[in-house]
Amino acid sequence: MTRSFEMRTEQAKRNCIDFISRIECSLDQQLIVEIKEKNRNLEQNALLHALFEDAAKRCTWMGQKRDAAAWKVLFISAHSIEEKRPVEMVPGLCGEFVNIRESSAKMSIKRMSSLIEYVTAWIAQNGE
Repeated sequence: MTRSFEMRTEQAKRNCIDFISRIECSLDQQLIVEIKEKNRNLEQNALLHALFEDAAKRCTWMGQKRDAAAWKVLFISAHSIEEKRPVEMVPGLCGEFVNIRESSAKMSIKRMSSLIEYVTAWIAQNGE
């Protein structure tokens, strides 16, 4: 059984509570209820990737042009540092260093908005 509720209104919240109250509890069927912020939307994703492409055209890093995929890694890592979130650098499979960064696909709408603002400001200050 899978059921999702998008709780934007009090009525939606009551519908969720009502649904949960009708579920029979049993040790044989263990269920999980998870409350989380909604992940980023398609419009935000499209805008973010357009910004990565813009950075690839207008900006350099460490004296070189970088493609959109490299800018994605750079911006998500920097944004995490700026927001004092954990960043994990580990030796890779061949001894290189790898940033185990958060996934933009799993970001909440609010977090994605913050990343978009960060990228936009960085490009505005550093674009050629």
